[in-house]
Amino acid sequence: MAYTIQGKRVMRRYLLQLLLSFVILAMVPSRVMAQCLPVGDDPAITIDPLKSSDLETIGLDRVAIFNSMHDTSVPETTGCWAGAAGNFDDQILSLGFAQWNLGMGSLQPLLRRYRSSFATTDLFDRELERLAPIYGKLLFSPGCLEARVSADCKAALLAHQKRRGYVDDDMANELNAIFESLPMRQVQTEAFVRLLGRVRKDLARLFPGGHVSGLQVKWAIDSRVQMGFPSTTDAIRVRSRYQALSVDGRLAAMKAMLQWYDGLALSPDQQGARADAPWNVDQWTCVLDKGISDEQADLLNLTFLRSRIAKTKAGYYQAVAFERRAKIIFGVGSVATRRDGICRA
Repeated sequence: MAYTIQGKRVMRRYLLQLLLSFVILAMVPSRVMAQCLPVGDDPAITIDPLKSSDLETIGLDRVAIFNSMHDTSVPETTGCWAGAAGNFDDQILSLGFAQWNLGMGSLQPLLRRYRSSFATTDLFDRELERLAPIYGKLLFSPGCLEARVSADCKAALLAHQKRRGYVDDDMANELNAIFESLPMRQVQTEAFVRLLGRVRKDLARLFPGGHVSGLQVKWAIDSRVQMGFPSTTDAIRVRSRYQALSVDGRLAAMKAMLQWYDGLALSPDQQGARADAPWNVDQWTCVLDKGISDEQADLLNLTFLRSRIAKTKAGYYQAVAFERRAKIIFGVGSVATRRDGICRA
């Protein structure tokens, strides 16, 4: 690869950050590094025929649905169906390939649907005793199923996170067993299919009257899982201002977005993007210099708009929100130090 002097400096900085990330990964509990049940199709999992027919209108057949589920799981659980995670993001407990959590109230509906999928309470109790004999009753206790978890539930769950942000291995093993079981994989699939149904409406609102591309679908799925979409009014404003720029002005504007991301990722009050930013900026600058499509530019503008108003923990994850969608848009990028694609100048 041919690099500019600035690019070489960026790469040196990236290598230092990558070394730091390896040190951090070496400290992660063994369960995270252990094998898991990877997200993928299973003939025993069913999809509602009517919902499936609706999703096929945007190119999502059964194969594409499970591929999208796997794509979603990679940055969340490294491709696993379960991936119990603790309170590192102030969400108390996160579970499942899309990391549904108690703090935002997205996990509780899945737990209730799982419980109701059993024909009798006795069958549910026996399955819970088999998979999670110690911690299952806590997870399904009334306080943990409330839309806003009770103080007792929160305290009990945090008591099993001796390293802040990491669920103790014994509890993680039991909760992961639940989320790897067929009934819970069915529940997770149904939840994702419902999410894809909302994506259909999102696409119709953001890209009215036009053919929906595979890139737009993939971008919309990741956006819906993570942070939602900008308002129609804001999207119209951003598009109008971008279209008013000259060709050189548009390129400068997109490079300014990368500068925003780089500065934010390396600032002290950001999580998840520090080790990725130097390599990403170098690669994405290369892609921009070679030229991108109008569709890619449009998605980048929408991504920048939504990422810079992401409010979780006062914007603590804005940089990683931007890099996830930018990686999809450019077809090149690093998320959680996983690099895919390469741009050769």
